[in-house]
Amino acid sequence: MSENNNSMNERVARELFMPLCKSSGAMIGWGIFCVVLGTIGLFAPIAFSVGVTIFIGAMLLVSGATGLALFWKAQGWGARTAAIVLALLTAVTGLILMFYPILGAETLTLFLASYFVAVGLIKCWMALSNTDTKGWGLMLFSAIVSLVLGGCLWWGWPQSAPWIFGIFVAIELIFDGWAALMFGLEIRSFAKDQNSKNN
Repeated sequence: MSENNNSMNERVARELFMPLCKSSGAMIGWGIFCVVLGTIGLFAPIAFSVGVTIFIGAMLLVSGATGLALFWKAQGWGARTAAIVLALLTAVTGLILMFYPILGAETLTLFLASYFVAVGLIKCWMALSNTDTKGWGLMLFSAIVSLVLGGCLWWGWPQSAPWIFGIFVAIELIFDGWAALMFGLEIRSFAKDQNSKNN
């Protein structure tokens, strides 16, 4: 029975990890980048909040402008009008976030709280589904951190939004970075083991 479970675990690991082997370097690099960026954010939380808000606003503005350019030539007045209105709303939302980043940070805090809770639940499920994989404990710890951060954001809103938004994004980046780094190292180790077995 145990031999069957081991062979099944190896097959599942092979199916999950082999497609990602070529991306292990990118995953490790992304993990290091997130850890460094999150560490910077911890030392300047308000500036980090403003920067993240402006960045999100710029992304929405670009998305809205691109939508306007694409949908302007769309066929049919009904679909065209709806698409243009949606693109305009996206662009205006981006402009508001860029020019009023503190107010935007307060609004984004609510969305971020919901995001942390959702991501925490997903990471918890992923960790508990892969308990035989190295680094699952760190993934579970990262999930618990995400859930705690989401609850704290809901509890402290809106008074603490300008600075706590930056701190929590920074903490989430650090733990996500470490999780990505450990997962990338595990995939690289798995690929080396497979190559040694094949040779």
